[in-house]
Amino acid sequence: MNKLTRNIIISSAVAAGLGFGFLVLAGNYYVNVAIKRGKKKYSNQKRREQSLKTKDKGMIEGLYATHKVMVEEADALKSNIPKEEIYITADDGIKLYGELFRKVNSDRYVLIAHGYNCTSEDLHCYLPDFYNNGYNVLFVDLRAHGKSEGEYVGMGWLERLDIKKWCEYLNYLAPRGSVVLFGLSMGAAAVMMACGEDLPDNVKACIEDSGYSSVGSIQKTLLKEAYHIPSFPILNAADIVARKKAGYSFLKADTCKQLQKSNIPILFIHAKGDSYVPFENVNLLYEAANEPKEMYTVPEGEHVCSCFYDRETYFRTVFKFIDKYIN
Repeated sequence: MNKLTRNIIISSAVAAGLGFGFLVLAGNYYVNVAIKRGKKKYSNQKRREQSLKTKDKGMIEGLYATHKVMVEEADALKSNIPKEEIYITADDGIKLYGELFRKVNSDRYVLIAHGYNCTSEDLHCYLPDFYNNGYNVLFVDLRAHGKSEGEYVGMGWLERLDIKKWCEYLNYLAPRGSVVLFGLSMGAAAVMMACGEDLPDNVKACIEDSGYSSVGSIQKTLLKEAYHIPSFPILNAADIVARKKAGYSFLKADTCKQLQKSNIPILFIHAKGDSYVPFENVNLLYEAANEPKEMYTVPEGEHVCSCFYDRETYFRTVFKFIDKYIN
């Protein structure tokens, strides 16, 4: 081997080593900011504000006004309903927290799952419509959020088994009751993924609002929108780190594949103006799901804002759907 060849090989090896080291660092960094508890998470607030500026001003004012009314109604209702704080244990031993608002003489339950970087309290505004329509309402803090334990966010994949645990708890609480799963954004992914598991027979229907077709797809969107870099090879490096640290693969956690295993009736909801989870996700999810299934979309709105766009139509659609399957 001559000196030139040897130098080329050494230089190539050094470059490869540096490249590998960069990918390891980048993968670790992304996993930390994306799913590690206590780390600053990506926020869609800036993109949401930019998106809202392009929409009709009257419609936006309506969104905020409807949300304000729903929050006020929820606060008034909560002042008269005793809240039960509940802890259950996940399969991996962590404690999961939930809040149950009971409806007297009702055996209907709705389990409500929040989105990424939120808590159950952020969805209390949904309490009045479900409670006043005869439902016991269980809000859950997903793992690594709120009062639930857990070091890493599962983006719906780890949470699918936690949702199953909550369903088993509700089955124990009301053996003859009926359960509806309701989730928004990451919570929507969690309840959809749970539908692909062996859930108790008391789970009668699922409502997903603004969910994504796979963890890989939403991570690719985040990398593009938050960091303006292509997903390859950073996401692949992060996937290796996630499998080691969090116990799941970004690239194999597939909502559509879970839906293909489910026969639970599901209603898909999405806003065409969603700036966080692209609208095409709902079409992929709908195509993957088995019957019975329905889709409800709004023309503008924003991510998880379909309810605030037209509250009356939203809940009329929801209850018309689930009433077909609830005793």
